[in-house]
Amino acid sequence: MKISTTILLLFLLCPPLFLIAQTHYMPGYIITQKLDTVACKIVNDELKSLQKLARVKSKELGRVTLTPTDVYAYGFINGMHFEAQNVDGELVFLQKLVDGKVSLYSFNNKDPRYFIVKDHPPAIELKYTKELITYPKDQRNKNTKLFVAQVMEDNKNRDVLVYGEYKVSEEKFQQQLMKEFGEDTVLHQEIKSISGPERSSLIALVESCNKGSAKVYHNTNPTMLKKQTELEFSMAYTNLLHGYLNADDHFWASSFKAHIPFADRYMYLTLGVQYANPTKYLSKSFYESYRIFKFPAGLRFQYPGFWVKPHAEVGSKLYHIATDGTEPQKSGFIFDVIPYIHVGISVNVYKSVALTLSAEREFCWNSYNNSNNATFSTSFYGGVAIGF
Repeated sequence: MKISTTILLLFLLCPPLFLIAQTHYMPGYIITQKLDTVACKIVNDELKSLQKLARVKSKELGRVTLTPTDVYAYGFINGMHFEAQNVDGELVFLQKLVDGKVSLYSFNNKDPRYFIVKDHPPAIELKYTKELITYPKDQRNKNTKLFVAQVMEDNKNRDVLVYGEYKVSEEKFQQQLMKEFGEDTVLHQEIKSISGPERSSLIALVESCNKGSAKVYHNTNPTMLKKQTELEFSMAYTNLLHGYLNADDHFWASSFKAHIPFADRYMYLTLGVQYANPTKYLSKSFYESYRIFKFPAGLRFQYPGFWVKPHAEVGSKLYHIATDGTEPQKSGFIFDVIPYIHVGISVNVYKSVALTLSAEREFCWNSYNNSNNATFSTSFYGGVAIGF
């Protein structure tokens, strides 16, 4: 028991250590204020961080952190490109989406902002406004919320609660585009088809404005892996300590899990099934024959690394034990719901295929036997995960 507990603690400590240790330097370049290009490697950070600074290492520079006041631009090979531009009186790195006579940039904060540069700076923002669209109570949809709005009644403003949602004013946004691209009447029809600040539509518009001579940059970096649904097949070596099965022994089990992308970039919904027929391994069981079925459901938090992806998972399992009834008071079917915690790592070996290594602890009370004895088990998993 001491050995398995020690190993489990090591697994619990591993993911935070990997999170700290993983810094992904990717091939890139910086363009100095004198417009010289220097090859280097750049940390592939979150987009919000990349808009503020670049963590760079090279033979010439060593390890340095560069801000928009230090360089003119930087980028990743076959990836995103950033240029220093003045936004709201502050120098920031705008992500360049299209390079041409008219260039398109984006800046992501709470809402995405888009800018164009004609021939030379300054950057002109393609502004848009959101207006409160109200609905009768019986026409609400999933986006509808309660808002406080002012209405005129007897020539006086009065606050009332209304159902509605904020939407981009399509007409005003098109007017803004007409103002900036208005001299090219060929684009008028294309502008009228744009309903809001949607990235792909604006890229297509600026490409048309450059008459096909523009360069479109990548929107992601090569190592910024998209979240994928993962199917995991593994075998588990389980150390079962006294509980439902009145046993203290070890056995093997098979496991299949599906990890489905959910909410933010770190979170997955996990569903699965696990099976074991451990009779021949357990020397202290009261049963001659039984089978164990587990149906886990939980939330998985996985760091989106390129080669190594630490993960932690918490949830509950529907526990089903089918026995042969050799002991009358425990015969038939046993059902229970038990919590579990699961930690481990995935190591990419080829494209979307990864090897997985993890540990798990299950906890419950032996309610079936009407006792207060704790039932728990420690399992160690090894398997393969395939993303698609």
